Amino acid sequence: MAALIADFQRFLAPPPRGKITEQVLEGEVIFKRIGCAACHIPVPRTGPHPVAALAFKDVPLFSDLLIHDMGPELEDGVAEGSGTSREWRTTPLWGAGTSGRQLLHDGRAGHDFRKAIMFHGGEAAAARSRFQQLHAGDREKLIAFLESL
Repeated sequence: MAALIADFQRFLAPPPRGKITEQVLEGEVIFKRIGCAACHIPVPRTGPHPVAALAFKDVPLFSDLLIHDMGPELEDGVAEGSGTSREWRTTPLWGAGTSGRQLLHDGRAGHDFRKAIMFHGGEAAAARSRFQQLHAGDREKLIAFLESL
């Protein structure tokens, strides 16, 4: 049964994107410019895989799937595996805007991308600071981009 569940998940298609408008496209440029794409890599590529359909494919994941120190803002006192309680795997952003799911590992940001960004500390503190320095219009474009994912 576990193998069937793993196969089901392995072969799921990416979640659909929302409408891609000029504002969304401009928000994607801002996302990259302020450093969000350093960890939330827009389209990583798979490597070799015994299943040809999964080998060397572009995946619009918006994650590097690595563990990063997110600082005291996201520390929750619960360490998992070899990570500390302030280290988190970069959550894939695909589907984050269109699925209605709660943001951050414990849902504390609700569905508010601004709030989620403000919780980013540690290795992401510089990107958060650049977000805060954006003009309101550029912040709205970035949020529109995230909501399209």
